[in-house]
Amino acid sequence: MENINDFVDNASVGNNYNWTSLNIDLNFNKSEIDLDSIIKREKQFGDTHNEVLFIHEYVHFVQNFYCNWGGLVFCEFVLSLEKLGASKAVDDFKLSMPLKIEHIADANLWNDGVDYYNKFQLLIGSKKEEIILENACKSDKISIKKIAEEELIINNGRISYTINCKTIREHMADLSSMLFMNYSDTQIHERFSNSSAFCSSPKTLDKQPTYWMLLEYFYSNELKNIAEGLVLICHAALSTASPLRMIIRFFKFSINFKGGKDLVELVHRFLTKPVEIIAYSFSFNATLQSLVNQLKLCSSHADHDFYRFNIEIFNTLMMNISNHFSAKLFFRNPANLRNKDAWVQMIHHTGTPIIRYKDKTPVISTFSNKLVESLTYFLGVAKVLENLKGSSMHCCPFHTDFDICKALYKNNENCFHDPLLVKNPFINGKECLFHNAIELMGLTDRIS
Repeated sequence: MENINDFVDNASVGNNYNWTSLNIDLNFNKSEIDLDSIIKREKQFGDTHNEVLFIHEYVHFVQNFYCNWGGLVFCEFVLSLEKLGASKAVDDFKLSMPLKIEHIADANLWNDGVDYYNKFQLLIGSKKEEIILENACKSDKISIKKIAEEELIINNGRISYTINCKTIREHMADLSSMLFMNYSDTQIHERFSNSSAFCSSPKTLDKQPTYWMLLEYFYSNELKNIAEGLVLICHAALSTASPLRMIIRFFKFSINFKGGKDLVELVHRFLTKPVEIIAYSFSFNATLQSLVNQLKLCSSHADHDFYRFNIEIFNTLMMNISNHFSAKLFFRNPANLRNKDAWVQMIHHTGTPIIRYKDKTPVISTFSNKLVESLTYFLGVAKVLENLKGSSMHCCPFHTDFDICKALYKNNENCFHDPLLVKNPFINGKECLFHNAIELMGLTDRIS
C-alpha cells in the first residue's frame, strides 16, 4: 500500500475526534501547527487557539487508545462490525439504502451485531443530552440535586444537568487544553462565563454544561487546583470500565470529606481507597482479556483482510494500555499538564491517529507504517459505513472526505452517483477503496 502520508485529503469541516474511524479532524491548515517539526524539536508549541483545539482532540485519542474504557469501547464497536459482516454466511437477506443498523426477524447473528453496535453508541453518548431549565438554586454555590449509585444531577441555579460519560471525556479534554495554556482556575471560569457558546446572556452559564459543570461546581465551592484535580479524576474514571460510577463515588467521598480544599489532594486520597484500587485492577484485567479474545479471533481469521488489519490495532492497544509510561503516568501528574515540553514528549511516545487538516497536506503520525496502514483500512470501513447510513445518495467518501483513492478508473461516473456499482478488476493499491470496504464488512451483493 502506498504511504498514506502522501495522499490523505485533509479537507476537514470541523474539529473532532471520531470514535468510529479513529481519526482527528482539524479545521485549520497543517502550516498553522507543524506537528512534525514540533516533535522533532525544530519548532515549539505556542499559545494559539488552534493548538488548544488540537490538544483537546488529541486527549480524546488518548482516552480511546490508552485508557481501559476506550479499549473496551473499541472492542464493542469491532465486535459489532464482525458480527454484522459474518452474518452473511448464515443469514440470507437483502439490505436497502440508507442502511439501517436495526434488528431483522430471524437474523440472529446480524441482530447480535446490532446489539453490540447500539451498546457502543450508548457508551460513547451519541444521544442528545437532557438539560432542564429551572431556577432552583438561589445560593452562589452550585448544588447537587440528586446523587445515587448511577445518577448525578447538578444544579447551578439556571439548569439541572445529569452527568454522563461524555461529560467526563469532555472535561478531561477541555481542561487539559486549558492547562496546556497555563490557565488558572479563575481564567478558565472567566472563559466559560464570557463565552456565547456556554451562556445565553452575559455570565449566565446554561448552554453545553458537558464542558463546564464539574469545574463550576468545585469553583463555586471554593476549592483550589480544580482543573488539575478534575483531569486527574476524569482520567482515573476512564481507566475503569464504569467511569460514571467512579465519578459518583468520588462526589460522595468529597461531600463527606472534612479535610482541606485542594482538589488534587482530595483526588489522591480517594484513589488510594481499596475499592478504587480494586476497580482499576478489575477494569485493567477485563480490558486485556477483551483484547486477547479479539486477537485470538483475528488470528484465526487472518486470511480475511478485516481481521488481519485489526491484529495490528489490537496489538497496539494491548501495548498502550499495559505500558507503564503511557497516559496513566502523564495524566496522573498534574505538573505535566502545564508543561508544553512534557506534552511534546507525550505526543512523541504515543503518536497520533490519522489527522485530517483543512488543506491538502500530509497527515502526521509517529506510529509504525504497518499500524498506519491498518488504521487507514479501518478508517475506510468506518467512513463507508457512515456513508451508507447517512443517505441514499452515497457518493464515495474517498472523493469528498478523504482523497486517497488510487483506483485506475478514479472519477468514473459511478464513483459519484453509485459506488456500489463499481467492480474491482485491479489489485495492488489500484482497486476501488469503497468496494474494498463493502467487501470487508460482508455487504457485497447484500444492498439493493
